[in-house]
Amino acid sequence: MPSWLSVSGWVILLSTLACGCSRGGQTQPLMGLPNPDVYPAKGLVQKDPVTGQSVVRVSDRSELTGDIDGHRSSMSLIVYSRYTPANTTGEFVLVHGDNSTSAWLYRVADKKMVTVLKIRPGGFNDRTRSLGEVNELRWDYSGKHPYRLYFVGRSIPPAQAVWGERPGMTFYYTDIDPLTGRQAMPVVIRDFSKDFPSFPQGEIMNDVEGDSSNDSRHWAWQVMDTTITKGPFKPLAIFSYDQTRNAVLGSLQRDCTGSPVPCKTIQTPATPAPYITRPNMVEFSPAGTRVVVDWERAYKGSNEADIGLVSDGPKAFLADFSDPIRIGADATHSGWAWGPKGEEMFVSQNNRNDWIEAVDIASAKAANCQRLTGNDYSCGVKVFPYAELDGGTWTLGMHFGKVYDQAKKGWLFMNTYDTKAGHWGKNQNLLIEVNAHAVRPSRVVRLGSSYNAHYDYRSEGSGALDFKAEHIWSTANWGVTDGRGDAFQVTMPPAAFMSRRP
Repeated sequence: MPSWLSVSGWVILLSTLACGCSRGGQTQPLMGLPNPDVYPAKGLVQKDPVTGQSVVRVSDRSELTGDIDGHRSSMSLIVYSRYTPANTTGEFVLVHGDNSTSAWLYRVADKKMVTVLKIRPGGFNDRTRSLGEVNELRWDYSGKHPYRLYFVGRSIPPAQAVWGERPGMTFYYTDIDPLTGRQAMPVVIRDFSKDFPSFPQGEIMNDVEGDSSNDSRHWAWQVMDTTITKGPFKPLAIFSYDQTRNAVLGSLQRDCTGSPVPCKTIQTPATPAPYITRPNMVEFSPAGTRVVVDWERAYKGSNEADIGLVSDGPKAFLADFSDPIRIGADATHSGWAWGPKGEEMFVSQNNRNDWIEAVDIASAKAANCQRLTGNDYSCGVKVFPYAELDGGTWTLGMHFGKVYDQAKKGWLFMNTYDTKAGHWGKNQNLLIEVNAHAVRPSRVVRLGSSYNAHYDYRSEGSGALDFKAEHIWSTANWGVTDGRGDAFQVTMPPAAFMSRRP
């Protein structure tokens, strides 16, 4: 029998729940939308009647002006769950448009749109290139530069370079004036074209989803051939970078002949040279200990020639690309948490065994990946089964966030999306205990509704934690499925990350 605990009005599920409908015959609460189908006014703080949490719409798509060629966005978006859209002080938040190439800055205190982000700031409704999702905008996390944004120059025309660099191969930062919100002219950190002279057609990207280490020191990217017109872009190299030393730490290439940077060869026969089999994304782990290359599982009919090689499934390397260890079954939705002892835990959904798994990336022994059948694996700790979240309907989607604050150890953050409701785990924000579920059922902290109705890709409503894990930032449509959606801020309960079992 499941047991429930209320902490400051928040519902905590202390053991497993197979159908979401039993507790002495009582129906477990469904946390839906307050005032469904009544779209909230911007800036109006609402109290959720079930959780008591504060929910406020911060942005409005009609305010997203100044995009290149006057494009008008149909949504204002928090684009993904794996990195925070808010700066470390919580004063500013990034809101994206619907075209992947535009972004605006909002001041949280008064919900005012203050800046459209561009490679050359100050130009409104002109042809100055806007910065957006493809530029992989990330805040500085070090604490030294709380108003600094980093980005890569993907898709920026050479004519709009800052000082003659090759934009597609360049890593930049731009500072925000904390009083006015105005953006300063971007500064070139490093043009990597000289580090990879064999690839004059390349552009660097982590492939949108990846993040830096939690001190903004360590970064990872792919050198991607974006000139390919038939099929997806392919990586020519994968490399790691130390911003403090301004040094490339290592790279993977099919051929290291003449490479001016530290290089290791990799053979991925499923993809013709000079390319490497493309991963879903690359990034650095939160503590900066390993580079994650999130390759998909190779199987008969999909990258079959890579079966059993390093490019078969997600791997974590040391910074010089030595010691590759498996950290997951496949390249599925994933995120980061801290284990009960503060371990770096890679969190992902395992579609081979239908569990949410958390994997200690310290070593192959710690990762504990076991072969199931054929080319299927289970890794780390089985934290929670899918079926208990969606009632066995197998229609549930899920996104995982990143818990930056190591003091918030022992919990993973996730949000779910489904075109259907009727079960406690659907269209929810959740914390799940990082715990071996089979030994002791993992606790679940229900953070309430996602305030969203899912019906297509952009309406998945993926929510991200801020740097201190005090707020959830997400795209929500409040149940309205006419194409709109805006950025919402949800206040986390102080007691959400509990340090001890009650």
